[in-house]
Amino acid sequence: MRKRITALIIAICILGTLMTGCGSGTAEVASEPVKEVTEVPTPEPTDEVPVELSKEEQIHQNMLDFYDMWKTGYIFKDEYVTDQDQYYVRYSREEYKGTQFSVPVTVSEAHGYGMLILANMSDYDPEAHEIFDGMARYYNAHRSSIGPHLMSWMQADNGTALIDGADDGEMEDGEGDSATDGDMDVAYALLLADRIWGSDGEFDYKAMAIDMINDIMEYDVNHDTWMTNLGDWSYDVEPGSKYYAATRPSDFIMTHMPAFYTATGDERWMKVYDSTYEVIEQFIDEYGTGLLPDFMVLDENGKYVAADAFFLEDSTDGQYAYNSCRTPWRIGLDYVLTGNEHSKHFIDTLNSTMMDICLGNPNAIVAGYTIDGEKKSSEEELCFTAPFLVIADIGTTEEWETKLRKKVVKRPRGGYYGDSIKMICLIIDADSYKVPYTYPSREVSFEGENINSETLLGPMTKDDLVASYTTLKNQLVYSVGTIHDKHLVKANHYSLSDLQNLVSNLNPDYIFIESRPEAKQNADAIDGPLEMIFLYCFAEENNIPVRFIDSWEISDDETPTSTDDLRDNEIFKLINRNLTEIDENKTIVIFYGTDHFYFQKPRYEKAGWIENNIDNAKQLFENEGETFTYPGSMKSEVLKSIEYYTEDLPEEIEEKVGDREIREEYLTAASQKVEALQGYLDLIEG
Repeated sequence: MRKRITALIIAICILGTLMTGCGSGTAEVASEPVKEVTEVPTPEPTDEVPVELSKEEQIHQNMLDFYDMWKTGYIFKDEYVTDQDQYYVRYSREEYKGTQFSVPVTVSEAHGYGMLILANMSDYDPEAHEIFDGMARYYNAHRSSIGPHLMSWMQADNGTALIDGADDGEMEDGEGDSATDGDMDVAYALLLADRIWGSDGEFDYKAMAIDMINDIMEYDVNHDTWMTNLGDWSYDVEPGSKYYAATRPSDFIMTHMPAFYTATGDERWMKVYDSTYEVIEQFIDEYGTGLLPDFMVLDENGKYVAADAFFLEDSTDGQYAYNSCRTPWRIGLDYVLTGNEHSKHFIDTLNSTMMDICLGNPNAIVAGYTIDGEKKSSEEELCFTAPFLVIADIGTTEEWETKLRKKVVKRPRGGYYGDSIKMICLIIDADSYKVPYTYPSREVSFEGENINSETLLGPMTKDDLVASYTTLKNQLVYSVGTIHDKHLVKANHYSLSDLQNLVSNLNPDYIFIESRPEAKQNADAIDGPLEMIFLYCFAEENNIPVRFIDSWEISDDETPTSTDDLRDNEIFKLINRNLTEIDENKTIVIFYGTDHFYFQKPRYEKAGWIENNIDNAKQLFENEGETFTYPGSMKSEVLKSIEYYTEDLPEEIEEKVGDREIREEYLTAASQKVEALQGYLDLIEG
């Protein structure tokens, strides 16, 4: 077993300072970096007053400006390879000088960062695809000697090639093992590439990602604890060894796990996801800070605890140090993208801790703390500050957010480590972070069976959630799946603006929405999800008639969250009944949740509807001339819904539900709905 820190200490002693986040500057290297995204000419003198950017525009510009610097400074071509272009992220400013020791130049962690950044910047950089493919070639050329689809964790320059397995300065290519975070980031980036560019070119990104994800599950996950381990080198460590169940919180990359589950259908990824949050919650409960150690180990009682000093790397192995400084980004991003409540609990706890320690001034964040909140350094490092930008607007003050963003943006270059983390955090801050899939619910019920919707639907984007049919009356029907509150998560790339554009482009004669007609008739309220209120208001504003097609009963035999065959039968009856009242040759758009979108399909086919081909579904969601605003009636309709869930529905529940437990379940669901609607109201008013 190779211990990484030993190799790095030897390399540092031989080569001098590495260009990592611990350093405070960079130096030029001999290899030719790729050219910048654009060549910016010197501006001519002008009398024009510079246009003042809005806050959102400035945040976006921060990302673009720093990307040019990051790309020019850290993306390099492997000049030793002449038959193809291979690119990598160079983390060391040292170069081989003809000595008897090879020089480390990059690690798989850096490679993962680079591939993530290029995929996320593909909308702005015309070279991103070409360089990404060069990084894919580099990954293929540097596989782990253990997990066949994983990446060797470090490459070194021996003067003739970039070699693997040179942990101790060896000059010959050897066996290289993997690091978990690098493996996970490369796999996720390949999923992004499949979504962005498709897999019918030089690389089948999807197949490569799945092979890698399966190897991560096999070699980088402990199947007793269902936690990520330290890399495939710990795959065959004997139980009882201190490394056997050890884990590294900087590998708690929570957004990747559901994506891996979605890509493969392997439910074990959700076991890892749930187990990881259990451990995070355990540390929050015990220490109350949200600060996690660089490494965790299992104690004799089977409980995860902070590792001892020098467990693997340094005296700070049991502290919040240079590994765990990434956790605000790695764990916090899950709430930003999906609204996960465990992630929110972590964010609230950690932000509260840091604001208290720093007395409300993010300039006081330092490079190291004990996990109970004691400062262990007087230095500040970009790699510690930048990750807090991901969670800066959640449970903090506007002053904290503004000062933190200014601190991160204005901070001088912080070496490969700090700069790469900063680049990713700026992408997230600019709402430009991409996700490979729009996630449906994990389980649905159909004809008495619990089945995994993902195995039926496959990985989805919004383009997959629109279908077109022609009815027997020659009506053109568009069936559209929605994702409820996740439309408010910008990274899902399926927003309320997309729904607005869809309606504008299709210009339908009628809109059907997932809301019960009884609620509208009896209480003049929409009882469907938020996007149904939005669609109703937008349709009314544009004089498009709306019909209501949801159906569920309040009784002892139902639950407030049931989605089953009976409900979808009733929904289809309402759809069909409304269509019989509508003339021939009309266009109708039906909006309902993802599960209904799928389960209505066989009903449409059985009714004799003909499915039409949609050549480019993506274009249906695009409308460059359309400006998004909430409809003028949105606030009043949300208030009506709040009143309905506060007064009318509870009365109906008390009247119709005799079973006490089921009644409480209904009332709890109604209360949660009110809380969510209040949040939406704040958003609309903001």
